[in-house]
Formats: sequence, C-alpha cells, structure tokens
Amino acid sequence: MDPWQPIWTSLRVGLAATLCAFPLGLLLAGIAAHWRFRYWVWAESLILLPLLLPGPVLGYSVLMAVTATGPVGFASRYGQGSPILFSESVAVLAAILHTVPLVALLAVAALRDIPRVYFKLAGVLGIAEWRVFLRIALPLAARPLAAIAVLAMARAMSEFGIFLLLAHPAKQSAVTLPWALSHGIFSAADLHRVLLWFAVSLALTLLLLAAAMRIRSTGRPV
Repeated sequence: MDPWQPIWTSLRVGLAATLCAFPLGLLLAGIAAHWRFRYWVWAESLILLPLLLPGPVLGYSVLMAVTATGPVGFASRYGQGSPILFSESVAVLAAILHTVPLVALLAVAALRDIPRVYFKLAGVLGIAEWRVFLRIALPLAARPLAAIAVLAMARAMSEFGIFLLLAHPAKQSAVTLPWALSHGIFSAADLHRVLLWFAVSLALTLLLLAAAMRIRSTGRPV
C-alpha cells in the first residue's frame, strides 16, 4: 500500500462527507431553532441516535443495506457482491452518519444565540420564515457556521467505527487514514508508515480545530 494513499482517501472522503452533511445538519438545526413543534424532543432524540449508537451497529446497518440480504439489496442489481461495498462511497456514507448530528447540534446553538428581535421584526414586516432563515439567520451566524463546517470536516475524516465493518484489506484504494493506522498497528506493519499516519492524523485534526477556533474567535459576538 502506498503510505500516502489513505491520507488522500481520507481527505476526499472528509470533503465529500462535509459537503453532504453540512447542509443536512443545517436544515435540521434551522427546524429545531425556528420551527419547533410539539414532538421536537423525539425528533431531537433521533438526531442524537447515530452519536449514541456504537459505530459497529451503524456499520452493520449499512452493511445490510448494500448487500443482497439487506432491505435495499443493491447486490441483486449488479450480480454477486455490491460495487458500493468497500468503496469510497460507503466511507462517505459512514462519515455522513456521524457528521450530520454533530453539525445539527452545534448549529442549533449558533442559531439560537441570535437575538429574537430580528425575527420578530421580520414577522411584523410579513417576511416569510424561510426568507428570514436565509437572509437574517444565516448571515448573522455565518462565522460560527463556518467554524462548524471546519469541525465537520475533522469529524468526517476521523470516522472509524462504522467504516470498520465496511473496509477490506484487498480494497486498499478505499482505505481511510484511521482504518490504515489501526490496521497497521495490529498487523505489525512498517513502523515508519504507522508513525506517518499517526502524525498526519494528529496534525490534520489539530490544524482543523485551530482553524475552527480562529474563525469563531474573530467573529463579532451575536
């Protein structure tokens, strides 16, 4: 295995998962912050569920979904085995499952920090709620949301528990950095590779965390 391959794979997976998870999480946060309904507490519990379930449980759910025995049964359309299984597409899906709840929870806090007077004035002026969300809420919370997007990238790149059941040594092109590091440690791989993967993983996480804190701290408090 090329020692740099898991690094590039993780970067691609993290970026793709963030581009998908951020708008989904933001949509859920907007509903939670401004259109709360009677049974929102149950919906909020469903959002938290992927973060509370063990990674292998979610991984097995995805595994069933992309094999012939699963409810979706993609494999039946493509012959034996699924072309999605053990691919970067599954890695992206695994990262999305754990990234959307994180984005939603953090974005809810950012949106609820906006003074309600803006929304009351918009209501008096008869502005539609979706326009208030797009033209008032998002601009006012732009910096916190940008920081959340960076944190989402870090979370997506670090997904391991779900992908643990979906990775395969024969599909080396789809191996992410956390999986390669874990597999390298327990398989007595080249120490230099393991140290490289450890250093890059730690450095990328710290870099993204520092970037998120920098973006958030330079923003004007709402």
